Amino acid sequence: LFISDLHLMEAQSHITEIFLNFLKKHSGQADALYILGDFFEVWIGDDDNSDLNQQIITALREATQQGLPIYLMHGNRDFLISKNFIEKTGCILLGEEEKISLYGTPVLLMHGMPLYLFVIQRAYPSAFADQYVQAYEFLPVNIPRYQLPFRVLHARDQ
Repeated sequence: LFISDLHLMEAQSHITEIFLNFLKKHSGQADALYILGDFFEVWIGDDDNSDLNQQIITALREATQQGLPIYLMHGNRDFLISKNFIEKTGCILLGEEEKISLYGTPVLLMHGMPLYLFVIQRAYPSAFADQYVQAYEFLPVNIPRYQLPFRVLHARDQ
């Protein structure tokens, strides 16, 4: 089962309830769960112990302990999910682009943001480059490629 862009947040609790209900009642029917980015509306770090975050961590941990493999990929809104979250939940962290075999068929998994940025930068190359290079070049952390759109711009030149 593949899901993406749930954007879980306290203000949209009905979405969280639907997801939690699925995990409790139907996860045994899935061979695996792939969460392909933007699982949370925003993940500001593992030190955010909000009720929502704790509820999701507990539910994921219970599902993985019951034998459901859960694979998680960063999105552009939850790229700060760390190994600590992965360890607490029992999920398996996927790379930015992950090739898997799904019942013998090769499949490429990725969050849609890199493709979106590629299309936008082709349509508006100079404006895109100027805006994002200035906005992101000061960041002190190692962020995935799709979080730094100027890397996408320069990738074609390399």
